[in-house]
Amino acid sequence: MANGGGSSHQRAVRNRLLGNIDKRISEAVRKADKGKTGSGSVRDRFIVGFGMFAEYLALRYGAQWLAWVGALLVWMALVDLCKRRQSGHPIRVIAISIALASALGFLTFLLVSTEANFENLPGMSIHAVIKINDSLTAHRRYIADFGSLTTGEIALYVSDDNIFTLMVTTRNKEPYAVQVPLEEIGKLNDFVYLVGDVGLARDHTIIRVSANGRELRRLALPYRVDVGVIGINDGKVGADLSGSNGATFELAELIIYSSTLTEIDRDRLNAYVKQRYNMDLHRPCWWCRIFGAFKSLPQAK
Repeated sequence: MANGGGSSHQRAVRNRLLGNIDKRISEAVRKADKGKTGSGSVRDRFIVGFGMFAEYLALRYGAQWLAWVGALLVWMALVDLCKRRQSGHPIRVIAISIALASALGFLTFLLVSTEANFENLPGMSIHAVIKINDSLTAHRRYIADFGSLTTGEIALYVSDDNIFTLMVTTRNKEPYAVQVPLEEIGKLNDFVYLVGDVGLARDHTIIRVSANGRELRRLALPYRVDVGVIGINDGKVGADLSGSNGATFELAELIIYSSTLTEIDRDRLNAYVKQRYNMDLHRPCWWCRIFGAFKSLPQAK
């Protein structure tokens, strides 16, 4: 009886010990699983963050391939999240995540393509740091005028009712104008960074006016207007082509290109103007500074 009692007591002690060990092992496994889940969640957040950052860079710099890289990263994070949570049938999870990521990538791709249609186009890009003074004259007051009798014309002027105008006239004398009230550009008698862009693609034309880094007006035409060949030396500054009707202004700097600029080149100029003239521009080129992208200005052509 003594031996039997001792044996029962030993079995009870052994069972308690085994139970405690099993309980501690189970707790350790749960903690490990919880740690894996937490690390997976952090990893997914990083992947989604990198994906959205790639989408931002695609929009910022017109890199269409980055739109799909960002969509791929977002898709990977969605699939991993669904696998960890065991939500839904695997095929359905993959299909839904592909659809969501593809929609994100395609939307970004379209936005990038739309802006890319205006970059590096033949035409003219006129950049001026200028102070337009008030005037009571009742006629057009020309800041610059380019063209000739045998070609079209690209002109910057202020109308008699104080409307700044970027006018493109074809060889057939068809006018296309983008107009902005002077008060939207800036205060009279204050320096502004004024930009007039004319982009002539094979199947479309875009004309726009910007001031202090902000786009104010844009005219998009689904065809190319025929202005002939207008060189940057074929014109006058401070008057029209006949040498009259000049505006009253002070010009700190004038830069003219024979094509529209890329987003990065525009940022370089923004950074240059902001630094040299201490102007408060709408979008300073902080990202270009990080990459050193504004080490040299794009060369005028």
